[in-house]
Amino acid sequence: MLERHTGQKLPAQVKIFVHEEDANTLHFSIPPAPTNLSELSDEDLEKVAGGTDVGVTILTILVTSGIASAGVSVATMAATKYQW
Repeated sequence: MLERHTGQKLPAQVKIFVHEEDANTLHFSIPPAPTNLSELSDEDLEKVAGGTDVGVTILTILVTSGIASAGVSVATMAATKYQW
């Protein structure tokens, strides 16, 4: 029936299973593991690795802490001036 529907002849070694699910049953289909896997070299990993440059990270921290300190200073001056 499947061959008629697809118009292709299936290889003899192919097995077809039909599962009927109900409210209390789950079926999982796990494909075979790929056979063409190879590990990436250190160079390849560097090309795809995420993250940021250390210099950018340090600069961001310094700028952010400077803005936060300035905000605290302004708040302290305002509290002193207006006696909050």
